[in-house]
Amino acid sequence: MSEQGDRFDKNVDDWGNDDDFRDIYGSSPSDDYWDLFDHHYDLRLSDPEAAVKGMMQARDMAEAAGDGRSMVFMSHWILQTLLWDLRELTRTYDLAVKSALEARKPQYQDMMEHICTQEDLISTYLGLDPVGYADMIEEAIEYMRTEITGPLQCRYCLQDLRCSFQTETNRLDQAEVSANEYLASTEDAREHRDHHRAAAYARLCDIAYRQGRSEDLLNYAQLGESHARRSRSLIYTVCYMLACQALAHRKLGNEKEAESYYRQATSRASRTKLVMPREYFDVLCLYHEAEGDLQAAWGIRERELEALRGKGQNFWEAHCRIERCRLLHHMGKSVEEEAAQARQLIQAFKAPETLLRALEAALA
Repeated sequence: MSEQGDRFDKNVDDWGNDDDFRDIYGSSPSDDYWDLFDHHYDLRLSDPEAAVKGMMQARDMAEAAGDGRSMVFMSHWILQTLLWDLRELTRTYDLAVKSALEARKPQYQDMMEHICTQEDLISTYLGLDPVGYADMIEEAIEYMRTEITGPLQCRYCLQDLRCSFQTETNRLDQAEVSANEYLASTEDAREHRDHHRAAAYARLCDIAYRQGRSEDLLNYAQLGESHARRSRSLIYTVCYMLACQALAHRKLGNEKEAESYYRQATSRASRTKLVMPREYFDVLCLYHEAEGDLQAAWGIRERELEALRGKGQNFWEAHCRIERCRLLHHMGKSVEEEAAQARQLIQAFKAPETLLRALEAALA
């Protein structure tokens, strides 16, 4: 491996074991912006909005000081907080594009974040329009693949992204292969093993509930929950795994267990400021629909749409509105207004055809 690769691996090891990030990339401990960043980084799970605000201030200070390495590092964690804790794209797109382009410059090649920022960009594209941005997603995935050398954690993120892309574009058989490859690769994970195994099981749950495979869903969710509980940052994954178990138990006729897991999932989710993932809402709706309680499922979609308000999650919102149209149609209620809002949103996509077909199917 090259000298650059050796330095890169050392940085990865340090990142996994040392919370003082300035030691990794050589910034002076006296830099005020690092003190500001460190403080607000620790707020990501308890108060993600405050965390983003403070980290952005620190990033702007680093940029003003000409400290590009700190700026790239901080940008990645701001984007991670926006993408996964707040589920917001409104403030994400411009920063994701800017950071991904900046991080490809030669002076950042020894930083893991020159790869991580590509992950942030791909995740942003997936949230906006996975079909319309497919070429850009493929290009960024290929860039990540060629840049990952040695035992880097980035390879797990790459597998996760590939699986998510395949799932979002309805290539579920390919996604399942990718998810199982992801899971198998985590056996030898040097660090954050529980985090990556929980994520792999979450991808398998995504596929199983879509295909109605209740026994597989229960198995994956049970295994995934055990790993997610050991990873401090995966509060939303624990909630999702509990919801999956509730659905699986209901489908399998275990009503007492179903109700227990449903209460656990919704209670934990209500106690956090983190925004639950789209799949969490899907599974809760399927739970109610399995008993024919369409009004309860509608209530979940109402909460989901409210959670999405102002977040710029175009693809997710389109999915939500299509499902709302389907529910209204099956409840025998007027669907014209909801369908019009769905069409208006979808027609602004770069590639709206697949979603328009899904909308028409929901109204049939």
